[in-house]
Amino acid sequence: MAGKIIADTIEASGSQISLNVGNVTVFMATSTGLATANITTANIASISGAVVATQANQETATSTTTLVTPARQQFHPSAAKGWASIGGSTANIVASYNVASTVDVSTGRLTIVWDVDFSSASYAVVCSGTGGTALTVTVVPSVRTAGQLDFYSLNTVNSGVDPTEYNVAAFGDQ
Repeated sequence: MAGKIIADTIEASGSQISLNVGNVTVFMATSTGLATANITTANIASISGAVVATQANQETATSTTTLVTPARQQFHPSAAKGWASIGGSTANIVASYNVASTVDVSTGRLTIVWDVDFSSASYAVVCSGTGGTALTVTVVPSVRTAGQLDFYSLNTVNSGVDPTEYNVAAFGDQ
């Protein structure tokens, strides 16, 4: 199996790049030539340096040449900073990310406490509800602070109703 890796920029010390990982052949030319790499096998245990995205790279979201590790992915603006699937009236967390706890405030009203606060109350929230005692359930964010989100669900006559399941995702800066 053959493939090509094309980089917009390559940083090196002087005019030479040394790469000693597995069975790798690297051909480098001068600034007037072309750099290519033929990789037959490579086992990479770790990588570091200018090719790995920093938190700042992720937050500016402009690089097309850096690698993103799982620990840095959440800093990108497009990543959900918190989400949860919550069992209706019991406020039972079925699955979540960055959710410390939930509070069942009243019928159709729930509070999520974030594990890591947002930098402000200015973050976007997407909510939905499934099932419940009405055919149509509308879930609406109510009060949001950096550390928690209150929301409620309404049936077709605007009465509070507990759906079978809430689904919430939040996007913003932490």
